[in-house]
Amino acid sequence: MLHVEIGVSIKNGQIVLPAGLPGYETFDPAQDPIPADVGVGACTIMTIPELQLHFRLHDYYMGMATLHSPLSVTNYINRNVA
Repeated sequence: MLHVEIGVSIKNGQIVLPAGLPGYETFDPAQDPIPADVGVGACTIMTIPELQLHFRLHDYYMGMATLHSPLSVTNYINRNVA
């Protein structure tokens, strides 16, 4: 009999979703000196206070349940990268 259960619990998590391809932002060192902190570039940051995911797989059925609190979303633009 096959029986699999997987549980994931995240508290105070953040997900960073890049607006473009990381590393492909344009930067001209001839015009500006290289900044000490390049950062992550333009992105959207999702803050998750709490997230729980439960996945169950049995011989007869498969089930998934999620429990999450409200998400907050912030847009971030790194001013050091053009």
